[in-house]
Amino acid sequence: MPVRHIVLFKLKEDASPDAIAHMKAELLALKDRLPHLVVSATVNESFTTRHKGFSVVLDSVLVSREALAEYSPHPIHQDVVQNAIKPILDDIMAVDYDC
Repeated sequence: MPVRHIVLFKLKEDASPDAIAHMKAELLALKDRLPHLVVSATVNESFTTRHKGFSVVLDSVLVSREALAEYSPHPIHQDVVQNAIKPILDDIMAVDYDC
């Protein structure tokens, strides 16, 4: 059964537009780089101020709970986390549920 994986990112105040664009592009590329795990993915920024600082959202569907368990520690995913996300990240939260 597919699972929806939603991640909200609160970015550092000094995160540059280029760094944010890079992070978003790298997150989207995970679908193509891990097609056996990720079914679909979108990355967007909130256009309202109700996000309490969590302004960027990754909304993705993974193949299964097992795929989600493989995705998180996967070296390709971890490379994105370490090099594109963590340098500009202030806080993060995730929600995962069966589709």
